[in-house]
Amino acid sequence: MSFPDLAPLLKLFDALPGLDTPYQAGLLLFAVFVLLSYRFFTSPETVLLKRVAIAIFLVLAFVPTVIWVVFSQLTGRGMTLPFLMTGASKHAKNLFIDFRSDKTDPDLFDERRAIEEMDRFGADGDWQALHDLLRDNDRRCAATPTGYAINQTLLDHLFQPFDVMRDAAYEGGFDINLDTLRDNVQPYRDRFEAQPDDYIAAALYARAHVAAGWAARGEISFDMIKPQNLEAFLAHFSEANRILHRFPAREYDSALLAHIDYELCIGSPHGAEEIRAKFTTLQRLDPANPRIYTRHGLRLLPRWFGDYPELDATARALAAQTEPLFGKGAYALTYLTALEYDEEAQAKVDPELFIEAVEDFVTYTGTQMAVNLMAHRLMTVRETTETGPLRTAIDAYVPALLKEDLLYVLPEIWENMDARSIRGMLSLMWMDVLETGKQVHYTSTGVKIREADAV
Repeated sequence: MSFPDLAPLLKLFDALPGLDTPYQAGLLLFAVFVLLSYRFFTSPETVLLKRVAIAIFLVLAFVPTVIWVVFSQLTGRGMTLPFLMTGASKHAKNLFIDFRSDKTDPDLFDERRAIEEMDRFGADGDWQALHDLLRDNDRRCAATPTGYAINQTLLDHLFQPFDVMRDAAYEGGFDINLDTLRDNVQPYRDRFEAQPDDYIAAALYARAHVAAGWAARGEISFDMIKPQNLEAFLAHFSEANRILHRFPAREYDSALLAHIDYELCIGSPHGAEEIRAKFTTLQRLDPANPRIYTRHGLRLLPRWFGDYPELDATARALAAQTEPLFGKGAYALTYLTALEYDEEAQAKVDPELFIEAVEDFVTYTGTQMAVNLMAHRLMTVRETTETGPLRTAIDAYVPALLKEDLLYVLPEIWENMDARSIRGMLSLMWMDVLETGKQVHYTSTGVKIREADAV
């Protein structure tokens, strides 16, 4: 049995107004089938078939939207579903932009190469080579944030098995094998006991406990944590604290140690008293790393270790301290993650200063990684922000960021959006051009508008 070629029909649907995605075109086809069934299938035997078809049509038509609305209401976040993209997808074919991978983008290439090296060391059982790789990157932090950025990627990759266990436990009702977590920490303990004076061995052993602790706790609300899992979380963090006590980050001039030590505030009974001093150490050792400011701002929310006046005062103080690096950029960085999680923080931030700080960060950093990061994060903040001054300021700024500063897309940074969604979003920014039939080309020297027949 052969099926007819539906391509011409789909092209016709694509030309009709309002049918902007294959999902919508397919839905129309199905609707036509349902209507025709009432005309041509009239026997009693087909009544059930027609009812089932109508039920399927209603599910396909309305369930995605219901899911999106419920998700948004429960979480306060927007949700990108490719089949809900409308208005721009039919024009996206005339928008051209590179989607660069970590193999082609210079900002990410070193990280990919480092991961490949680490995997090779792991396969060969060459712990010393792994230690040397992490140590070399750690020493580079004094001159560039790339050193710790690479180490962060390596550590995330190295301890990914703990994340896999945590995610599997989440899907299975938060039932994680705590003994298996301890077994996975054991190789790092053995290595540390073999080299008790090597600060890299100590850092890896402590970091393994941090990974095991978070896997035991799970990324769930506090009231949902099982007592034995909370006990395991605190025990792993306590052990990591004990390990690092002999290896002060300042003494070893190590951003690697400082990052892990800062993370331990979450599971420490003295975290509220320690976190500011630990951040000061972290900033001294890794000042050009944007991640430290976004993370510290989150921890200064009332739900953790601070309050709104301290968050704002800290953001302004850090902006002044880091002016040679980011201009006023640290103000935006300090608020960035906090804004995604806290409505009150959205009301407290100075929208005008926030956008000015974003502009400074993009300008002073001068990388496409910074442009992609801010574009993605601002869109995320916008989705969680009610109509008001902050959202208005973001809406006024983002189009210029995407049309004038963006040269290519780094998909790794756009965590919750696929290539089709990103291209559709960019097409919305250029609808006035694309609707005339012209093409938009993102190039290494900026955006070029071209006639379709000139390409």
